[in-house]
Amino acid sequence: MMHVELELDNRADVDALREPFREFAQSDEDAIAPDDAVCEVISQNARAMTVRFMVRAEDPKKGWGMHCRLREHMLAVASRLDAAAGHETGPAFLPGER
Repeated sequence: MMHVELELDNRADVDALREPFREFAQSDEDAIAPDDAVCEVISQNARAMTVRFMVRAEDPKKGWGMHCRLREHMLAVASRLDAAAGHETGPAFLPGER
């Protein structure tokens, strides 16, 4: 199972990331067993939390390409959702200095 770990702000709404992640797992050409895909918080400290996204691939070569696409996709989702990107009406997703 390939995984991507993103360091996100502690205020990030992980549930808001789950649907875009599920959509990726369902639609990516190299993802297999999308029902086994997992999004979970695996670590947290004073600065940020670490969220892991795991999806199965048929083999390591296909898995690496999917891994890169997944990272890009989830970073784009987090960027769109990030309140710190210009308006503070919602939670921040990308970690920042405080």
